[in-house]
Amino acid sequence: MKARRIPLAAAVAAAAATIALAAPPAAAQDKPVEMRFAHWLPPTHPLAKLGFEP
Repeated sequence: MKARRIPLAAAVAAAAATIALAAPPAAAQDKPVEMRFAHWLPPTHPLAKLGFEP
């Protein structure tokens, strides 16, 4: 059984490397992305004031 796993693992690794090298590079975005953050704390909580606001 070990003789079958090594070639299969090598084939999977080779396929993953081929896909990774053949994939086109990611293009940069034109505009900035605005992210949202949701949490369970009220806005008056000290953690919300100190830890979550920029």
